[in-house]
Amino acid sequence: MLGAIGSSSGYVEQTAPSTAGLEAQLSRCRQQLSETVNCASYSTMEGKRKAQDITSRIGELEGRIEQIRNNHAQIQGVKASEKTAVSGKVLASTAQDAVTKTYASGSLGTRLDVFA
Repeated sequence: MLGAIGSSSGYVEQTAPSTAGLEAQLSRCRQQLSETVNCASYSTMEGKRKAQDITSRIGELEGRIEQIRNNHAQIQGVKASEKTAVSGKVLASTAQDAVTKTYASGSLGTRLDVFA
């Protein structure tokens, strides 16, 4: 199978789902609700039922969008804490390397005052 030039095969980082599609649906539902409420048939039972159905759908979409945004915020928080932990390990290993090099080079303890 041929791959695109410069493409990487293998691991692809997963990102949080986008809310763009849901927001488009939400916009359409709000437009439908506006049209339904402003229509002459709104005063009938069928018109009110249709408006209630659209209002319920709007509530569902808003809930899903909020859930995705919260999940995305949590994922970003985890990634940030992982980066902090990794950078802390790098700093610790760098300090440990410096101590090891000092002992290995023999510069530490080469001048021992035996008369003290």
